[in-house]
Amino acid sequence: GRLVPVAAGLAVAGIDFFSVIWLMTPRWTPGEVGPQLARIDFTTLESSHESGGEPKASQLPSDPGWQKLDWSCHKIPKGWPDAGRHQFAVYGFMLPGRQRHAIHGLLAVIPRSQMRSPPEEQSLLTAQQFGDYLAAQIGESVTVAWTENDLVYVCAIEGGGESLSTLLQILGPSAA
Repeated sequence: GRLVPVAAGLAVAGIDFFSVIWLMTPRWTPGEVGPQLARIDFTTLESSHESGGEPKASQLPSDPGWQKLDWSCHKIPKGWPDAGRHQFAVYGFMLPGRQRHAIHGLLAVIPRSQMRSPPEEQSLLTAQQFGDYLAAQIGESVTVAWTENDLVYVCAIEGGGESLSTLLQILGPSAA
């Protein structure tokens, strides 16, 4: 009768150990972030909770061209719905200009340590579009990802390649 509590104790210890390992293991690939972004409703981003992650994990890309975009929520990083204990920052933006309607975009900022197989591309200019069009809350979107220092950026932008080209034009040659 004394083996049962020992076995139960070992089982609990094993579960705790694997829970810690699971929490510390990089969970996301860029391809898995896209569907998360697809679920974010641009119009309710303002009322979403602020990102609870560490401040360095919510930095915008270093390129100064990003400052030219029209940012929602006063550039306050928002946390995304169910990242659980993994804190991600999400920003909403619109492309300025004379488009018929505003082109919406979402930018996720994820610590590199939380990513499995982070993208090798170092800038938006070289970032590869991945997956097919994403049926997102902001509308049909394309998604790209790149790594900058300790952060991975995943950007979903409404529309197709032309929206991405417009974003690159706005960012200017310094996006290289």
